[in-house]
Amino acid sequence: MNRLAAELRAPANYTLNFNFPIKMRKNNSLSIYRLRQVVYALYPLVIIFWYLNEGYHYLLLGWSIVFFGLLFYDRKKDTPVPAELRFYDNYLLIYVPKRFYDPKLITAEIQRIEYDKITECIYYQESLDLEISGDIRYLSAEYNEYGRLSSAVEEELEKEDTIWYMIRFNEDVDFVAVLKKYLPIKVDIEDY
Repeated sequence: MNRLAAELRAPANYTLNFNFPIKMRKNNSLSIYRLRQVVYALYPLVIIFWYLNEGYHYLLLGWSIVFFGLLFYDRKKDTPVPAELRFYDNYLLIYVPKRFYDPKLITAEIQRIEYDKITECIYYQESLDLEISGDIRYLSAEYNEYGRLSSAVEEELEKEDTIWYMIRFNEDVDFVAVLKKYLPIKVDIEDY
């Protein structure tokens, strides 16, 4: 049984669904990703070749157009990613079903933090950010090329850390009320 699925199987006292933004390329195709890698690798060689041969300006100009075209063609934008805050009796669990790092790396992630190990919880009103600090246990598994989760947990670690979520896509959710109701610790509210 997948350890991520085992963590999610326990019934939560309350589950809050929300979206947080990540920077994602507008064109997330694998062919553009590979083409960009080839151009980035070859561009320094073109510059070195140009300096050694003292000429071939058209070659440098052509590669420069391709290089900067790919650089600016594929700008990043804020893309909402669904996540869940799950409140249990003794711990808080943050579940992100699909986090996109690049076209080849998509993971499912869980961050689990015991209530007694939370050192700080801050909600920033202006920027709509949520920050939780403490001893956090991370679990993640990669999706394979067929879009299925791998059966083995790829990464599991526990460390003193701070998790930070921008929750600006969720104006309809009153995070402060939910956090004050279900977290047994004090939630600091700050302007930022």
